[in-house]
Amino acid sequence: MNNIYETAYEYIEEIVKNIAPADPDKYDLIQDVALIILEKSPDFISELHDKKQLKYYIARVIMNNLFSTSSPYYCKYKKYQNTIDIYKLNI
Repeated sequence: MNNIYETAYEYIEEIVKNIAPADPDKYDLIQDVALIILEKSPDFISELHDKKQLKYYIARVIMNNLFSTSSPYYCKYKKYQNTIDIYKLNI
């Protein structure tokens, strides 16, 4: 089972670095997605791996976290970053 989680982490790093290479918070995103995967049932993760769907599932979790304004990642990092960027424009 540990091997599946190692594979999952490699997928997370690969996908995040391809989707958001310039994102200053990409390592935070990697950690948040890894935590989401670890919180899932081991049976669920194993089933995805056996069906060759784990990489797709991880990609969906990453995309949802990057682009959904209600995602944990957005609420922790991007919400305030966008506010700071707007403030800088008004100075």
